[in-house]
Amino acid sequence: MDKMNGLAYDAWKTSPPEEQECECPVCGSTTQEVIYRTRKDKKIIGCDDCIQQLDFYELYLEDEERKQAAEDMKLDESRGK
Repeated sequence: MDKMNGLAYDAWKTSPPEEQECECPVCGSTTQEVIYRTRKDKKIIGCDDCIQQLDFYELYLEDEERKQAAEDMKLDESRGK
């Protein structure tokens, strides 16, 4: 047996490493099960408690609603309301 592996095994064979309570660096949640990060630069973007999964079409509809609301606001301002 390799000396390094033997030391590592002997260090915890009687008591395995304790699980640490992890905190999401974005929202601070300690109840999350998954942390998400970007593939490109590996930045953490949140956990399953603070990230919402959206269907692409839902996101498109929300964007269209925002655009329409902005146009309506511009019309109201031009009319002096």
